[in-house]
Amino acid sequence: SQIGHRWLEGNVLGNLASLHGRQGRPSEAEALLHRAIAMHRDVGDRNGETMALTNLGNVRRTQGRLAEAGHYYEEALAIAREIEERRGASLLLAELAGLRFDDGLLEESRQLLDEALAFSRAVGDRVQEGEVLGRVARLARLLGDPTEAAALAARAVEIMLDLALTAFRLTDPAIKALIEREDGHALKAGDAIAVLEGPARGLLTGERVALNLLCHLSGIASATAAIVAAVRPHKAR
Repeated sequence: SQIGHRWLEGNVLGNLASLHGRQGRPSEAEALLHRAIAMHRDVGDRNGETMALTNLGNVRRTQGRLAEAGHYYEEALAIAREIEERRGASLLLAELAGLRFDDGLLEESRQLLDEALAFSRAVGDRVQEGEVLGRVARLARLLGDPTEAAALAARAVEIMLDLALTAFRLTDPAIKALIEREDGHALKAGDAIAVLEGPARGLLTGERVALNLLCHLSGIASATAAIVAAVRPHKAR
């Protein structure tokens, strides 16, 4: 049908725009995204419209046109709320929170992240939950609540560590993990944090995902340690 062809064309234009964006051609990406948005609107594809608006916001952000990026993110968020696309809404809220943070609007950024956290939990997106918790922890510290910051950061580390080990379990249930260091343990270069045993194919397949998550949570853990050190002299609980 004509509608089906235009829906497909809108998606192809969005994919082409992403390719241009990755290759450093924002003007071409922007033109394609505007065409994609028009087609998605023509056929009533609200989800496609949301994705194209989000990508247009990303293009504006990479160009440093942050006010315009925020406008497109807000437009996409309104649609995501309308169609109850909660995972997309969580990601958009996190993007807007980052823009508010850069503007020094810490309280507003925290409110947006709290809402993003609620959406990520509602859809069971633990990766997004861990990411947002780490950012909320940072904001809590900046807003003067180091005790809450430490608790939030510790929870973020717990989630990300579990996800890193899950990467191996999903790859091959035969893989076994022996944790060498507990949460909160100080590490130095070369220390082992876990010993993994199992089929080589499964270990190599899960390695990259697990390492990416572990690197991310290590940054959160280091921030947590700094927060705890700041709180210790005040005997906060």
